[in-house]
Amino acid sequence: MKTVVIFGGSGFVGQNIICRLAKKDYRIIVPYQLPTNEAKLRLFGNFGQIIPLKFYSLKDDLFQNIIQDSDVLLNLKTIWREDKSNSYKKNILNFNIQLSDLINSIDKKMPYVFFSGLGVSEKSRSRRTQYIFKTERYIKNNIENSLIIRPGVIIGEGDQFLGKLLPIFKYSFFIPLFGNGKAKLQPVFVDDVAKAVEIILDKEIKNNSIYELTGSDILTYKKFINI
Repeated sequence: MKTVVIFGGSGFVGQNIICRLAKKDYRIIVPYQLPTNEAKLRLFGNFGQIIPLKFYSLKDDLFQNIIQDSDVLLNLKTIWREDKSNSYKKNILNFNIQLSDLINSIDKKMPYVFFSGLGVSEKSRSRRTQYIFKTERYIKNNIENSLIIRPGVIIGEGDQFLGKLLPIFKYSFFIPLFGNGKAKLQPVFVDDVAKAVEIILDKEIKNNSIYELTGSDILTYKKFINI
């Protein structure tokens, strides 16, 4: 039985990935910091297969043993807005720097999968996107076997995108157009993202690469780009 560690696994996308990997007989460790429903996570797999783990810092000695005994690490952990105690630099960039350095101190060949997003650019007007770009660059330069996943807008039961728009559509006589009305996007279904991760983990992750996931060609590897 292979062991996968999924940071951010208790979230919308993470739970769908867990459901897929549990059926593939993975042992799944889900570190979390914010309050989460441990019982719900455990029910996605067999008894003892899914292990939620409360943690406060990557410096905890426990992580040394966890990573040493794992086959692959996934990181979906992120924040969407900053406040006094949380910043993009601290929670996205610095967290991945610490995790990358921890991986290298234990096993430099450990496969590491990082969830990013489409349109990541150093020149973006979004501070969050700028820090995600810096995170990608650090992972690329410091992790030997990394894979960066850039999904488009992810939709499915419980997603934040449609979840916020549907009430507006339900009570409005008109469907509002945001921005200048010319923006286009190609949403991707959450289970397709989970299926793509399942396929990726079935293959051996080598070198540094980016995999963009959009729409109907999500499983075709047409968007697989070496960097």
